[in-house]
Amino acid sequence: MEEHHFKIPTLDGTIISATTYGQKENALGHVVFINAFGASKLNLSHIAIKLAEFKYHAICFDNRGIGETIVPGLDNIKKLMENGVDIIEDINKEALDTEMDEQEQTAKAAIFSYDDMVNDVVAILDFFTIEKAHIAGASMGGNLTLLFGITNPTRCVSLSVLASGFPLNDGIKWAFKKYPEYFKRSSSAEREKPKKGDSFETIIEKLRYGWDLMTGPDGGVNTFVDKKDIEHRSIGVKMQLENDTYDFLGLSRTVQTLAMLKWETSYDKSNIDSQLNELGEKIPVIFISGRYDPIAPIEFQLDVASKIPNARVYEFDCGHELPQRYLDGAISIFVSHFKYASSFDSSIRSAGSKL
Repeated sequence: MEEHHFKIPTLDGTIISATTYGQKENALGHVVFINAFGASKLNLSHIAIKLAEFKYHAICFDNRGIGETIVPGLDNIKKLMENGVDIIEDINKEALDTEMDEQEQTAKAAIFSYDDMVNDVVAILDFFTIEKAHIAGASMGGNLTLLFGITNPTRCVSLSVLASGFPLNDGIKWAFKKYPEYFKRSSSAEREKPKKGDSFETIIEKLRYGWDLMTGPDGGVNTFVDKKDIEHRSIGVKMQLENDTYDFLGLSRTVQTLAMLKWETSYDKSNIDSQLNELGEKIPVIFISGRYDPIAPIEFQLDVASKIPNARVYEFDCGHELPQRYLDGAISIFVSHFKYASSFDSSIRSAGSKL
């Protein structure tokens, strides 16, 4: 199986780090994976590798603020954070513009939005000269997947949404009500962070302990994640540690939170239902959902799916993470969805050519 690494430039100077799996030429289709909040391009690579075995050309990339993707100006945000500046509370306030020094102004200019992250997917498709692709995303990436479909329908063959909905922030409000203990535990959990120089086994143990604190059995969501899943997540964490881009709850998660806040303040939510309805008329959409998801509760995902004509929901006995023991089942769902979507796309093109 072929694996290649790329640095992809965007118009605003961001350099996206991407990895492809499988052959581009003669592929059955192209799949772009958008990762979750705080997760690197390795997070969904096991799904991409499996799809490559089915002759799909799969692309995984580091979102802005994560891993090896370079965003100009982020160093200034990091310096301000190290000096005790509350970026979310201070730098994001328009009222402070006149009081900012040059470093602060540069930091503010580096704050990106979900719109920028969606445009990064367009840049990736353009870089590889791919007209249309299957777009798939998990958690925050699922939110961005639906936003990409709404704003760029002509670049999509299909959409696959894992553990998410649109807008995801609304789902988290549902989650606070359904799983209050989860958020109470996750916010108060004291855990030792993985650090550079840790052995792979130590990283696994630290992540396992943190995972148990956040989603223990009494929270009703952690009887489904096993060591194999944590080992896979640890591969990405080790990579980020080695290139100094893993900062736990620091810079990466701060700037991605700001991306959500910036988008929330600018996006017109008044017609979301009609946008989702129109989306389903143009593009086949599936949801892969955990029945015990504490971040995007199943009720939220079903509610979003109900607004998208012909959307299908596949439920698994899991929480926010899809355990690898379900990987073969998920791959079967993806492949069937991609085949149907490709025939749907061909029929739409054929109908259009007859008009």
